[in-house]
Amino acid sequence: MVNDLTLERVSLHCTFHCNLQCEKCCVRAVEYIKKYNPDLAFIQKQIDEIFRLADKINYFAVEGGEPLLYKEFTDVIRYIFKYADKIGVEMPVVTNGSIIPSDELIESLALFGDKAHVIIDYYGADYSPKAKDIVTALDNRNVRYTVKDYSENLYCGGWIDLYGNYELKHNLEDSKKLYDKCAWAQKLKGVLEIMGGMVFFCPSSRMFRERGIDTSDGYIDMLDESTTLEQKREIVRGWYSVDSFNACMYCNGIHDESERFKPAIQLTEEQLKLVCTNEFKYRERL
Repeated sequence: MVNDLTLERVSLHCTFHCNLQCEKCCVRAVEYIKKYNPDLAFIQKQIDEIFRLADKINYFAVEGGEPLLYKEFTDVIRYIFKYADKIGVEMPVVTNGSIIPSDELIESLALFGDKAHVIIDYYGADYSPKAKDIVTALDNRNVRYTVKDYSENLYCGGWIDLYGNYELKHNLEDSKKLYDKCAWAQKLKGVLEIMGGMVFFCPSSRMFRERGIDTSDGYIDMLDESTTLEQKREIVRGWYSVDSFNACMYCNGIHDESERFKPAIQLTEEQLKLVCTNEFKYRERL
């Protein structure tokens, strides 16, 4: 239908707890004093709301932190299965290769058929010690997976530091130029994040909002009852006709020329004390 809303990529964050403490973590999970860890009912509500908002989501990813640390992760996957027919291409689950999925979780993933896709970020034997066992377990149930090797041949050349010092970096004209070559905006057609009942166009819109910067042009509150569903849909549709977002003025960007860094460098306890300063809190319960 003409008024249908199809979203290309959406990531649902289940938890920001992680058993790694990576420098330059894309979601900066290490920086939060209180780790985001919503209850199951709240996650289910967010799933309901995003699939009310969108008629179809081509790539609906489930991520963390490390999502397999979420105690009710199998229940999350089973709940998403209610909407399997509205997932156009696949449901990626992103893990760091340190935890073997339970039999119940693998059975739940198998329900999705080819739409299930476990992405194993491999950081070497020290940090991803269960990667081979995960592959074996998934092979046994014919669940699709991809191993992204960040240990030697650095998948995509390594990680990118999107945020840097969180300060203003570009004027409006330069932010538009950055947006024109942004991989998230142009190649991937948005990398939407769900967190705390909010939907953000990209992680940068979330990260800079947390630091008091006006990024209201790049997110909506799915749980805001003062705004109708159609109004929310119109705001999201509008995201795909802009020439940049406020967050672009603060972002380093992600594009072919972006500087790459060695992934999964582990912060020391002293370094963690310095970076773990983010006190921003999201809703975690209904």
